[in-house]
Amino acid sequence: MDKFHLEKKHLFGQEGILAPYEMNLLNQPQKAIDKWVTIAEQLCERDELLSYSEHAMYIGQKI
Repeated sequence: MDKFHLEKKHLFGQEGILAPYEMNLLNQPQKAIDKWVTIAEQLCERDELLSYSEHAMYIGQKI
């Protein structure tokens, strides 16, 4: 994004670490789903976990 003169504010996987396990997760009780979503939100900006998501979101600011 440097060529667009953007300063990175956030880069995260939209589905996070849950993407490969979506079908298993949806069969869990809501309480378990909520806990997994909380964990995924805490980890979504870790570069080493971006490949688990099917989509990435880049948020930048014009400099």
